[in-house]
Amino acid sequence: MADTAGRLSAALDTYRSWEGDLPSRPEVLLRLASASNENYLVGAGTARFVIRLDNDNPALGVDRQIEATILRDIAGRPFAPHVVHFGEGFLVTRFESGDHPRILSVSNLDVIGALFNSIHHCPTQVDAALDPAAHARDYLERSGDAGNRLLDECAKAILAGQPGTSTTSCLCHHDITRANVLLGAGTCKAIDWEYGRLGDPAFDIAVFAQTSELDESSLDALLGAYGNNSPGFRQRVSQRRRLYELIEVLWWRLRDPDNPSNEMRARTLAASLEH
Repeated sequence: MADTAGRLSAALDTYRSWEGDLPSRPEVLLRLASASNENYLVGAGTARFVIRLDNDNPALGVDRQIEATILRDIAGRPFAPHVVHFGEGFLVTRFESGDHPRILSVSNLDVIGALFNSIHHCPTQVDAALDPAAHARDYLERSGDAGNRLLDECAKAILAGQPGTSTTSCLCHHDITRANVLLGAGTCKAIDWEYGRLGDPAFDIAVFAQTSELDESSLDALLGAYGNNSPGFRQRVSQRRRLYELIEVLWWRLRDPDNPSNEMRARTLAASLEH
């Protein structure tokens, strides 16, 4: 893969193919924070865009063709990013003004619960599904940690406590964290759809609940706004939160195998299973 500067320059060179009539080749204004890809804010005149240079580590399970199909399916919906160009190895979207939710107030949870409801009721041509338990097993194998006693024991305990296959399968984002939500004036956008598939809506919500460390009261607010706070669904979300903990630990081991924090994450996960 070419160096980042070269890839970014090549992406900018395609500006004449972008949606809209740009006055000139965009300039790089700012590198944006991202754990998984290289993102840049670029501009031409008053127009602002975000270029994402894909980090296609095959071990992470990303499928750009599926992502492109989903982005076309959801185009124009209030929660969808506005794509201006699909490129080979990069994606260009219109820059969305807004903030990532730092404080999860009841009003913010109401908006995010409604966001999940809108996504889960959105039709899609995609028929590929994500089985989160199989996803975790695949990550365990790919990370080279199969045979790692600590993680094997964690995986065994967590997978044994998972519910059966969901009878409901719908469009899911699978990575709605606070970093992937943009709240604007009367808007709520879900960005970075690279893990989008059909899936279990309880797991989709569990990702947000776990990464946001929601307590029972906050989860009540989220599920109430979503429209399903039944005991059965709530229990399923709780079980899926535990599975996501495992997936997140394994994701970091695949993304950055030499990071010294990996062992700490594994030990923290193991300790949490003792309570």
